[in-house]
Formats: sequence, C-alpha cells, structure tokens
Amino acid sequence: MHPPQPLPRVWMAHEIIPTMQRIISQKNTVRAEIVRTVNPPTASFDTVLRPWADVENLVQGELGMIYMLQYGSPDMATQDAFTQARQLLLAAESEWASSEDFYRLVQAVYDKKEELDVESALFLKEELLGYKRAGWGVLSPAQSEQYLQGKKEISKLESTFNRNLAQEDGGLWFAESELDGLPADDIAKWKMMANTKTPSQENHVFVPFANGGMLTVGTLAKNPDTRKKMYLENNRKLAVNGPIFEEIVARRTSQSQFLGYHSHAALVLESKIAKTPQWVESFLGQIRDDLVARGKAEVEVLQQHRLQDLQAQGQEAEGNFPAWDQMYYQRLVEKEFHIDHVQISEFFPLESTAAAMLEIFASLLGLRFESIAAQPDQLWHESVQAFSVWDEHTSEFIGYLYFDLLWRENKYRGNQNVAIEAGYTKPDGSRHYPSTILMCSFPTPTPDSCALLKHHQVIALFHELGHGIHDLLSKTKYIRFHGTSLPRDLAEMPSTKLENWCWLPDVLKNISRHYTTLNPNYLAKWRNQNPGLPDPPEKIHNESVDNLVKYRYWGRGLYHLEQLTTSLFDLQIHSQQTPQDLASLNIQKLWYDLRQQLEGMDFSECRDGFDYCSFTHLCAAYDAGYYSYLCCAAFAEDVFATKFAHDPFSRSTWDEYRRMFLQIGCGHGDMLGLLAQYLGREPNSRALVDRLVGAAAVV
Repeated sequence: MHPPQPLPRVWMAHEIIPTMQRIISQKNTVRAEIVRTVNPPTASFDTVLRPWADVENLVQGELGMIYMLQYGSPDMATQDAFTQARQLLLAAESEWASSEDFYRLVQAVYDKKEELDVESALFLKEELLGYKRAGWGVLSPAQSEQYLQGKKEISKLESTFNRNLAQEDGGLWFAESELDGLPADDIAKWKMMANTKTPSQENHVFVPFANGGMLTVGTLAKNPDTRKKMYLENNRKLAVNGPIFEEIVARRTSQSQFLGYHSHAALVLESKIAKTPQWVESFLGQIRDDLVARGKAEVEVLQQHRLQDLQAQGQEAEGNFPAWDQMYYQRLVEKEFHIDHVQISEFFPLESTAAAMLEIFASLLGLRFESIAAQPDQLWHESVQAFSVWDEHTSEFIGYLYFDLLWRENKYRGNQNVAIEAGYTKPDGSRHYPSTILMCSFPTPTPDSCALLKHHQVIALFHELGHGIHDLLSKTKYIRFHGTSLPRDLAEMPSTKLENWCWLPDVLKNISRHYTTLNPNYLAKWRNQNPGLPDPPEKIHNESVDNLVKYRYWGRGLYHLEQLTTSLFDLQIHSQQTPQDLASLNIQKLWYDLRQQLEGMDFSECRDGFDYCSFTHLCAAYDAGYYSYLCCAAFAEDVFATKFAHDPFSRSTWDEYRRMFLQIGCGHGDMLGLLAQYLGREPNSRALVDRLVGAAAVV
C-alpha cells in the first residue's frame, strides 16, 4: 500500500532563502487580502482567523524542513542559508506583529464572542496574546517597533549561542597510559578522528569532549588526574557563550519590563500550566528538601568508595567529594551491585534496540512501521532511516518517522524529537499527515564495530521515541496545537512516562540482543578478544536485568538534583525585575553556588567554568521553563502509577490514553484540566519524590 502523501523533499542550500521568501510572500498575500476585504464590523473567525490558520497550516511543512536543517544538516552552506532565512522570517514576523489593521480585526473577532469549537477559540486567544506581547494595548507605535527590534536581536544572539554549541569540537590530548580503563575500540575511534589535528606529542590520543569522549573518560578512566583534567576543560569549553548568555538574559529582562511584566519569568509562564513564578517556586520548594537529603546520602556513599579506593592506591585520602569523580564512583558502586554498564551495553546495539522499540509501540498501540527506501533528495544524511507508519487495524496511514541517531560534525549535540510536518485538517476536510524525527547524537562506532547503548541511553532513546509517537498520533485541526506543542511544563510528560518501560524486566529482555549475533565479523573479533570463553547469549542475563531493576533508584537523587539546580538557576536569573538587579547578579557564581549547595559535591575548582552554557535549553524555548522536566516527571510518575502500573501492556489502557490524551495534542483549552480529567482527580505534583523517598535505601 502506498502512502497518500509523499516524503517531504529536503531543500538544498541554494533553495532555502528563495523558499523562505516564497513562504513569507504567501502569508503576506493572505494578510493583505484579509485587511483589504474585512473591517471590524464584518470581522469574524471565518473572515479573519481561518484564512490565516489555513496558510499557516499550508506552509508549515516547508518551514519545518528549513528549521530542521539547522539541527541536522552537516553542510555549512546549508547552516549559513538557514541563518539568513531565519532573519528574513524574524523580520516578517516583526512586521506582522506591528500591523495595527490586523490587530484591530483580531480584537474585533474576540469582542464578538462567537461560538467556536475548542481549537478555534484557542487559536483566537493565542493570536490575541501574540499581539499583546508585541505591545498592543501597552506601547505606543514607536515603542512597539523598538520592542520588536529587540526581539529580533535576542533571536540573533540565541542563534549564535546554539551555533557555537553545535560546532564545538574541542578536546584534550592524552598519552595512552593516561587512558587506562578505556575500551580499545573508543581509543581506536578517537585516533581515526584526530587525523586533522596536530598532536601535542607523539603517541598521544585526542579525546573529544563530544561524541562520547567526556562520558567515557569520566566513567572509566582509572587515573584520577585524567578524569579531573577532562572534566575541568570540558567545563570551560564554551566560555565564548558566557557573555552571549548574559546579554540574552539582560535583554529578556528589559523586554519584559518594557511590556509591563514584573520579570521575564512572569511573561513566559503566563501561557504555561504554572501561570506564575510563584507556582514554580512553590513546586520546587515542595520537593527541594527531599531531593537534597537523597542526594546527600548518595554523595556519602560515593565518598566512602573514593576514600577506600585512594587508600588502596596508597594515596592521601581526604577532602570533599569532587564533581569530576561522580560518574567514576557511581560505576564502582554499581559494580558492587553486579551492574556493569559496559557489559550490559553489549546487549543493546543501537540499530536492533531501536527496531525492537518500534515493535513495542506497534504492539501496544496497534501500529505498523515499514522501512522506506527513500530517494536521495528526501534525506539530509546517508545515515538517516525513514519509516511509513500505519494503523494496524484500520490500515489508515498515520505519518512518517525518521531515525537520525548518530553523532556527526555540526549536528545538534544531544537527543531530541524534531517535527518536520505537523498534522492538520485541510479546507476540504482531508488530513495532512505528520513527519517527525528522532534526532540523537549517540557516539559513532568504528568501521568494524557497532554503536552500543548504555542503559541511560536506552532510556533516552525510548524517551525521544515517545515524543515521536505523540507527534504521529495527534489529530488536530491546526498545526500550532499538534502533538508535542503542549505547554513546556506538560510536553515532557508523555515521553517521561514511557521511561518506566525501560525498567520492566520483560521489556529489557525483549529489546536486548548481543551485538555479536548481528554480524559474524563481530563474533570473530569477540572470540579473539576473549579466548577460551563461551560465546555470549543472544539475550541479556536475567541476573543483569534483576540487578538493574533492583537498584534502579541508585543515583536518581543526584540526577534530579542537577535538574533542580538548573531549574532554580533558570528561575532566579529570569525573575530579576530590572536590568540593574540583573547587573548586580553574578550569573557564573550563582550557578556554582547552587550546584555546591544542592548537589553536595565540591565545585571549588570548577568556578571558572561555563557548563551552564553547554546545553541549548535556556536559549531554545526552555527559558524560565527548565522546571518542566521535574514537573513532567512528577506528572508522568502519577500517570504511570495510576493508569499503567497494574498492567503496563494493557491494550485497553493504551487505547484510552491514545484517545483521551495523545490525539488531542494541545487542542484543549485547559491542559491541566485535561490531565485531571484523564486521571479522575487533580495530578499529584509530589509523585516523583514520593516514589523516590518511598524506594529502598540508597544502597
């Protein structure tokens, strides 16, 4: 069966700017026609908002492809073209927001109080809020122009910040003797990657911060000086982003004051579930003490192992627990639990694990995923895979899913779900179907090996696939309410809930497959490295699964404390009420003060670092919103415990979840109320810490 809609075509670098110009022209034409033919007395949703919604729907797929290329294209010419195209769109958006004629029509529609369906009413409300945030009703025309110019300048700074992050290619040279404990395959990979770099000395290996370098050294390097040096330099790697970030925060503060808000946080949170900074403060305050206590207990365990380890090596055993030793000693503690993440990763090769996850969703939701032999102009990189997605029972086409899973130069650093095309209802009543990407940066293998996932990376993959499934199953009238376009403080809930499945023994067994069973060459190499040992089993050992599940909460206190640190940092810097207040705040000092106070480790030698500038969230729509991860984790824990824990594989439970939540996307006027309706009560914002506190002891 052929899909009723082709895969979208990927734009070449030279096509991006003309395409953006055409999109802007299409939208300008529609707006001009509305203003020409409608006046406030004749304004209605059908004459003003519906034509605007229709053209927004129509061009979104092309626009989505352009924006995707900023994350996924390895081609610098494409990246440069995106930057120019984005400036064109920002200028057009500024012009649209400054149109008094169109604003007056939208206000007239709102004042008429028409009976509208839920999504249309929400569209009208959002459109009017957009004009409010452009200064209408608050600023004079001259002030509004100044404000919109300020927004464009902030967007440019954010683009520079994120581009610096994507193109970061630093690392350190180490003698091989300093890398004792690291896998030979990783060292071989780095030697190959370093061909273009000048060695500091002969027989040294260049270890990049990205592509798994920092993670591998921090977790496995036996030499404490190696771990320390790598951590501290990784901590300093994006110093260039420090002043950019401070400028962004200062400008956000000024802009919010300009519109009459107390702070940038107040402006942002107005359209979120939280609504106010006070709600966020209360939520974080409710969980702070319990998380700090849990984290303190975990650090004490790590410190005991560190001191014993140093004494065994004949070294001086003193001092507080340093931040650069966290990953290493967490691994040693897990080793005592008979958890070896390197060995466990052998059962989770990326390709087969991802395919097995698709089978799980196919079973739970009645879906079918069919691999597609895409044309070259339908993929942005040779490593990308495409799938058509179908409803198994109705044979209805659902959309397209892409896998873009491996790290490469100039690609987004991290794991995310990116929607190219959202679904929507066309004017004739038919559907336009979504296309969505799992865009990750899992470390690349060598030519004679495959990419293996640690358990936390298995969780990350499942999480991002959850976002992708949400995108695919959503059915909304307008693209702006499709799928994961929920308020940030609810958007992570559906995929975070799915992380619970990565701790179910049956799931872990079913998605596991030892990498040597994938290719006879892998098995031959394994036999050479392990002479005399029996071949590995195809599926992961029951004991490994049992231990993973038994000790699943080990380290979770520190994991969530890092989220709490970032959330409080984010809220504090974006709650300053004047530029003068912000100028008196030392952002770098605040970051490391919070880390030391909350996480309980020694950060004294890290304070010249900029690791708050080494992730994209606070300059990519999570500003004043990082608390969303903890908030969504609480809601997710509540949903799982209430609806799924008794039978995680119940098809009727999954059908209800699909119908009552996933399909609705953001097309509901009260998303927190929708969640309460689904649960049958108000959601429990303490569900996460209640589960953590109620879990077994730290060790």
